[in-house]
Amino acid sequence: MIRPKGIIAIMAVLLSITLIAGTALAGETMVSGKVTADNQLLSDDGQVYEVADTENGNRLLEQMEKKVAVKGTVAEKDGMKMITVTSFKVLK
Repeated sequence: MIRPKGIIAIMAVLLSITLIAGTALAGETMVSGKVTADNQLLSDDGQVYEVADTENGNRLLEQMEKKVAVKGTVAEKDGMKMITVTSFKVLK
């Protein structure tokens, strides 16, 4: 029979593994699409991303109506996606 301290230790290990896996999944991603007149990124698959107010984000928004490939981290809140741009490239 497992003692209560053993159960707590097992639960702590499982929680740690879950947190580490979640952090790894929240890493950088690539999104390609078009910068819209609404200051958003419309991806090739139809998803809309708000662009975080950062130096790289503001530089991206200057590429209005151009096709771009964006590297950054994506967060979602209340059904809205926000991308924090780490780099981008204008595509031809």
